[in-house]
Amino acid sequence: ETYGIVQLCRVAALSRAQLHNKLKALTGQSTSHFVRSIRLHKAKELLESSDLNVSEVGYEVGFKNPSHFSSAYQEEFGVPPSKTRK
Repeated sequence: ETYGIVQLCRVAALSRAQLHNKLKALTGQSTSHFVRSIRLHKAKELLESSDLNVSEVGYEVGFKNPSHFSSAYQEEFGVPPSKTRK
């Protein structure tokens, strides 16, 4: 939850604008969407490989609100997180 754009800028040694431009060129996504996508892919891994429930996975990958996690997950993968495990 605490890892975000500021920390990514620091690790990449780039300004926020430089990071945005590079990620947009490489992935076609904004920085915030890129970070969210990484979190959601980690959530998918956790749902497939652990016994954590959907809310716990959402919290684990940095989402504060379980319903926001579920809607973001469904937007990214086309299925709700509860169906990933089945």
